[in-house]
Amino acid sequence: MKRCPKCRTRKYVEEFSKNAKASDGLQSWCKLCMDRYNKRYAKGRTEKKHRRAPKKISTRKREAFYMLPGSLVQQLKTFVQQALVAGKLMSLEATHVLKELGE
Repeated sequence: MKRCPKCRTRKYVEEFSKNAKASDGLQSWCKLCMDRYNKRYAKGRTEKKHRRAPKKISTRKREAFYMLPGSLVQQLKTFVQQALVAGKLMSLEATHVLKELGE
């Protein structure tokens, strides 16, 4: 018999999972408590994943990624915007480029 500190009940050894690192070779929580905990934890993690807003990349990181100095990035933005207005770029291409450049 072993006591589960989570539910505070004494249970048979078969109701505990194995853990080679533990002194008695068993998990401290019983299988039922671990199962409840894991389900609650997983549910919370999936909710947090869906709540996250996309990250905005800072100018410094963008410059490092593209290995472009800030002035060149600004010139590229201006060029893309002018090309879009002049009809030399498709709208989809321009929005993609501007999005990548942080516009």
